[in-house]
Amino acid sequence: GKHVFMEKPVATDAPGVRRVMAANEEAKKKGLSVAVGHHLRHEIKHKECIARIHDGAIGAVKFARIYFNSSGVWVMPRQPGQTEMQHQVRNWYYFTWLSGDHIVEQHVHDIDVANWIKQGAPVKANGMGGRQFRIGPQYGEIFDHHSVEFEYADGTKCFSFCRHIPNTW
Repeated sequence: GKHVFMEKPVATDAPGVRRVMAANEEAKKKGLSVAVGHHLRHEIKHKECIARIHDGAIGAVKFARIYFNSSGVWVMPRQPGQTEMQHQVRNWYYFTWLSGDHIVEQHVHDIDVANWIKQGAPVKANGMGGRQFRIGPQYGEIFDHHSVEFEYADGTKCFSFCRHIPNTW
């Protein structure tokens, strides 16, 4: 019976995503709103630019590239006497069961902008990722790079790249 603001990641696995989608459908039936912390949808420059795209200023979008490339984020060193669970929760970013990996935690903003532009979600995705730089135990289990080709219902391709490797483009 309440409006809900959810911060991402709203789910880190397929059952979790289905649960959130079902809850959103229930909220719609009750006239309630569910919002997610996709801050770019509220920035004036993004709203104006995407409104122009939707108004046809550049024609139909048939290709897109999105990036979230950086050198990485914080690491919280393991503390003496800390349990494994305490360590993982303190370093939530580096464990997929907590963050969904950095493609879900950070690059999701860029994926959301592509979906906003295309006014829907992709119908296909083909991707890969791995660990090249952040390979020590302090980095948990997440990948340090991902590459995904998304395809929308109208055939539009969106090439998505994200990485956390210092001193690279």
